[in-house]
Amino acid sequence: ARRLRGNWEQLKKAWLSLLAVEGTLLYEPTVGGKMGLVIGATHSGVLIFPMRALKGPTPNETWFEFVYNEDGHKMLDYVILTEAGGWKTQGLQVVPPCTLTDNYPTHLREGGLVIVRHGPSLPILQAAARKGFSTMSVSYMCALFDTLGVPYAGRKPKTENAVLWALLKHVLPFASDDELKAIVASRNSKQVAFVESELYEDGTLKNLAGCTFDKSEDFESVVAEHAAKVSKSFPKRSSHEGRVPENTRKVSVPMDESWDKDKAARLLPSALGATIAKEEKWHFRWRGTYTKRCRPPFAWSRTYDPSSSESIRAALRYVLEEIWLAREETTGETCPHDLAAALGFSQPAASSKG
Repeated sequence: ARRLRGNWEQLKKAWLSLLAVEGTLLYEPTVGGKMGLVIGATHSGVLIFPMRALKGPTPNETWFEFVYNEDGHKMLDYVILTEAGGWKTQGLQVVPPCTLTDNYPTHLREGGLVIVRHGPSLPILQAAARKGFSTMSVSYMCALFDTLGVPYAGRKPKTENAVLWALLKHVLPFASDDELKAIVASRNSKQVAFVESELYEDGTLKNLAGCTFDKSEDFESVVAEHAAKVSKSFPKRSSHEGRVPENTRKVSVPMDESWDKDKAARLLPSALGATIAKEEKWHFRWRGTYTKRCRPPFAWSRTYDPSSSESIRAALRYVLEEIWLAREETTGETCPHDLAAALGFSQPAASSKG
């Protein structure tokens, strides 16, 4: 992060940090490169627990330890990814000492749990692809599509599944169609698909450090109970997301000059990320968002004269039209409402296509 301080052009690419896979080891394959367990990834960077690798007699017998500070506490670090290459990902697994071979040091075989490799080491782009780019929204996947220069024939893909499929074919060229379909289905699944944690890969464990249990307890039941608690915190996808309604006939709602947020919301797409607000504290304006769009802008606003009904409705119309243009561009769904009639206008309004 220090190397990027003040380098705004590079920081604009920080959204590539979303390629990091939670629960895996993220590392730079260079001498002295950073290495750490991924705690979480956002569009601005990756939070990690720094780790170090300790080599055994063979490469397959490497184990990993957390880096502690002088007070004996785990340290946290923050890394910013600004390119799709250069970093690698390694799955980890915690194993009991009784499973270690005699090649491991005695203090490990007689101590507590040991963190070892689990699965192959992969370039970060391939690792993210195998998880269906699960931490990326459609807009970030579109940005990745452009960054990688993914080839396409005919119309450029813009919807979630189309962009994801094109990315998977590009990043995982040797994967079978069945494998790619399974990745797409995993991303679209309403069930929570846990990524590889620091303890286990199959999704049965998640942050086991937060669990306490006695040796006499049923291990699997403790794990299942903890996983059920964690899954409740994950947001559910809307069942309407991405659907194009069968009835595309233009409809309108009765005109009401006293438009407020709730009435305006009736004319929005039924999709996550589509919002409308009537701001009256610092500005008199309508402000709307559609965060599923493939490219900026994702929000629009227009001021109005609070004493003029026509001005209020004209500003609302502009914002709604921009939201629906973005919706159509992203999913192909057109506005089912006659916005002009709904808001009491007879002439079409000019709308900028951002």
